[in-house]
Amino acid sequence: MSVKDRYSESLCSILAVKDYIVARSGSIEAATQILNSWVRKGKFQVSDAYHWFRDKGETVYWYKSLQGNAIVPKHRICAILAASKHLPTVDLLMSRGLLLINRCVLCQAAAESHDHLFFSSTFSQEVWNALLQWMHLCSRSVNLWAELHWMAQTKGQRHWKNMWRQTCLGAAVYYLWQERNQRIFTGHQHSTASLLSQIQFLVKHRLLACSSLPSCLVARLA
Repeated sequence: MSVKDRYSESLCSILAVKDYIVARSGSIEAATQILNSWVRKGKFQVSDAYHWFRDKGETVYWYKSLQGNAIVPKHRICAILAASKHLPTVDLLMSRGLLLINRCVLCQAAAESHDHLFFSSTFSQEVWNALLQWMHLCSRSVNLWAELHWMAQTKGQRHWKNMWRQTCLGAAVYYLWQERNQRIFTGHQHSTASLLSQIQFLVKHRLLACSSLPSCLVARLA
């Protein structure tokens, strides 16, 4: 069948979908095989059709690093936006046509970007170095994407060490972003020690709320 003027709008839409499947698959026979694959045990599988039609973007390596109950939900959202570079940093706002002075409010020494704000500024580096020392990890030059890539490759995502790292990562990104906003909109600022204390307080209580933590971790968090 082909679309004709006398057909209803619903039928025209169905025929348009049919033509799209045929064009994408290359032939009517291939399209028929695709349609048959969406039916299992006599039932049409909507999920199979949905995944075939939807646009598939690039798989991000950091997705699994931000999963699990260890990360506070609002911290996870902030970290996802940071990892995908969708937080409204000054460089992003300027790329959209806003006339702003691009200066990092955390260190006043460089232009603000996702890379600089969370790991390259001296303020952020002091926070991260203190957190790494607290977690008994070697202090090293880090950035958000390198950390997420490293965490994604580690085995045993539910291991307590990874839970600790995930919670710290999410909390640090969130509190650094909040500190940046406070300095811009209220003029109030925390010291490195004060912000670190807030992050550690939240991480401790978040992890202690989890069940089956080993005594060695409980002792470190006490």
